[in-house]
Amino acid sequence: MRARRLGIVLLYLTLIAVGIGATIYFNIKGSVEVFEGNITVSPQSFSVDLAKGVEYVKQITVRNHGANVCVYFEDVVEGPTPKEIDVSYKDAQGNSIYSTKKLCLPEGSQSNPSNATVNVHVKVKDTAEVGKYSIYIFVRR
Repeated sequence: MRARRLGIVLLYLTLIAVGIGATIYFNIKGSVEVFEGNITVSPQSFSVDLAKGVEYVKQITVRNHGANVCVYFEDVVEGPTPKEIDVSYKDAQGNSIYSTKKLCLPEGSQSNPSNATVNVHVKVKDTAEVGKYSIYIFVRR
């Protein structure tokens, strides 16, 4: 009987030790908004070789295949010194586009989308390191 109690106590101590040893390193919770994907951009990619101190402007076309919508652009730059590459966006009239000053596109359809030209300005600072950079551009509502 005493051996059985000792076995049960050892089992409980083992379970407690395993429970204490379990560690949670991180917990992720996401928020997802689902909406109609009626915005397209072309071209979807481009490549260019730029020297330090140069600003390059690439025209893209944004098309709306649905209801009226206002959008802006965000970007992520990857490379040796990503903070030395500035990316900005302007409409055809030269007005800056950002989260509080959006580009508004009128209603369009699949067969007759509304279009807008956006100038993507990529400025390479003189202090940028030589190397390959990738710029990922996101259209946000």
